[in-house]
Amino acid sequence: MHHKMVGKVGRNGKQGENQARGNSTFRHPKKPFAIHLAEPLSLYGMEACSDWLLIANFMDHSLLRNALALTIAQSLSVPYTSRFQNVNVVINGEPRGCYLLCGGVDVAPVRVEIPDGGWLIEADNYEDDNAFFRSAFRQLPFHVRYPKNADAYKSEAIASMIALVEQSLYKDNDGKWQTLIDMDSFADWLILHELCMNAEPNGPRSCYMLFDGNKIKAGPVWDFDLSFNPVGLDSGGDIRPYRFHRKDVVELTEDSSFCSKALWYDMLLANSHFRNHLSARWQTIRSSCVDALAKIDSMAKEMYADAIADQARWGRLDPARFDIATSWQEAYDTLRSTYLHRIEWTDKYINK
Repeated sequence: MHHKMVGKVGRNGKQGENQARGNSTFRHPKKPFAIHLAEPLSLYGMEACSDWLLIANFMDHSLLRNALALTIAQSLSVPYTSRFQNVNVVINGEPRGCYLLCGGVDVAPVRVEIPDGGWLIEADNYEDDNAFFRSAFRQLPFHVRYPKNADAYKSEAIASMIALVEQSLYKDNDGKWQTLIDMDSFADWLILHELCMNAEPNGPRSCYMLFDGNKIKAGPVWDFDLSFNPVGLDSGGDIRPYRFHRKDVVELTEDSSFCSKALWYDMLLANSHFRNHLSARWQTIRSSCVDALAKIDSMAKEMYADAIADQARWGRLDPARFDIATSWQEAYDTLRSTYLHRIEWTDKYINK
């Protein structure tokens, strides 16, 4: 059964604390929404919380890219992966189609839990009002997401720890970085993004890291709207529609590495210790990555009728710049075949 959510939104797009959300996705006709409840509530068996997101998946004709990525991530060592539920949304009596109900990357009980002295940062080239710094060597744009309203002293302390990792990797080549980062999470993060053909981290966009009081971990993972698609990557890390075949971009296909130059992975992959660890992690997690597709097949079967209705409602309004599928069934079949190909590709890539 594909669940239904019914609600009301005011004329200005919000009622109380319920409001539209998103950076690039908010510009599209099918809006994503943030929901704030007066008190924590368990929805569809998920842990009780006050804040929820409705992801529109407007640029994804399959409606399942984020679901597949999160399903994979749930079995990995990256910190906190949101549980989710596919739902059919009705607002003010108007059918809005298929959405993904989930929790965001929020520092809160049952979500991202960080001990005293820990922190959460996001590498993202979107500007906002949060504490901000650029890393010393790679010049990565980091936003401090926790502690909230971090003062200059706290931001400087976080930047200093990031600088230690980069100095060890990019300047000293002394191996100290191995004592500073959690190797499992960094290996799993890369495997996940390569499996999903997600080029967003090259921006960078939506790349989280947290410090748990012991080591820096890669994750939580977020934002797979434009994954599982060939794209063009320009020199600034922005992704372009593959089918434009622009001369000023590098085309990434089903047989390309999508994140080998993102964040710190250019130097990590040049290091034999990390490469060996990556290979060992793939052997450990490969079967669970394969099993994820069966769960998505089950979701697709449940949502079939609603997905067809969503296509009828939004397809004519959707330029789908990164998705040339003309129907939900075609998009779903392409997602399956692409993912199976990436499993085989990852076998070869890591074994090299």
